[in-house]
Amino acid sequence: MTQGKEPGADGKLTLSRRALVSGAGLGGAVLVGAGWLAGHSRSGHADPVAPADMGMLMAMPMPASGPYGGMFDPPDALDAKALDAITLPPPPDDLPPGSLREITFDVVERPIEVSKGVMVDAWSYNGQVPGPTLRAKEGDLLRITLNNRTQHAHNLHFHGQHSPQMDGWEPIPPGESTVYEISAGPFGLHPYHCHVMPIAMHISRGMHGVLIVDPPTPRPPAHEVVLILC
Repeated sequence: MTQGKEPGADGKLTLSRRALVSGAGLGGAVLVGAGWLAGHSRSGHADPVAPADMGMLMAMPMPASGPYGGMFDPPDALDAKALDAITLPPPPDDLPPGSLREITFDVVERPIEVSKGVMVDAWSYNGQVPGPTLRAKEGDLLRITLNNRTQHAHNLHFHGQHSPQMDGWEPIPPGESTVYEISAGPFGLHPYHCHVMPIAMHISRGMHGVLIVDPPTPRPPAHEVVLILC
């Protein structure tokens, strides 16, 4: 069989999810795309990191070393279980809209392999990069306890709707904790990330994830995959 492809229902070969993400490697998870960061700055979240000259980047030769033509060899530790843990979101549950959902985030530092033999000292929510994929229904209340177990100040900022007091603007010092209460909505996909300056550094070192907000009434089933690519 052709490497990295799976037969579809019509017998044709299609690129599999595992091949796609393995080709990107966890570098795709740890190193957030310039598009998100650029849009992040335009939306009022400016930081002191200067934008790259895209013309210069386009002119640079891009080496291809991986089995799928990418710049990275997939990490050896990226097995099926590890891949599923970061790409398959939890399924919708039967809790009624308006439910209270209590969540704990421990901010920890740990080494993560982003390419074969290449380790980075990641900053993470609950020890994983990207952080846990959260799921709620529109109108739910998310009560999130953040424990900062690192030597750096961190916090938690959600996109979507919330009160100004829960915007995640205040750094949480090392060894301290805080509680955020977020109203889930509107329905859709909402990023979350650390909001301590410089924001780009905290995001690129691993402090990011997504919140899926389902509409109050069920929608048709869908095959869902969470990807954060560089």
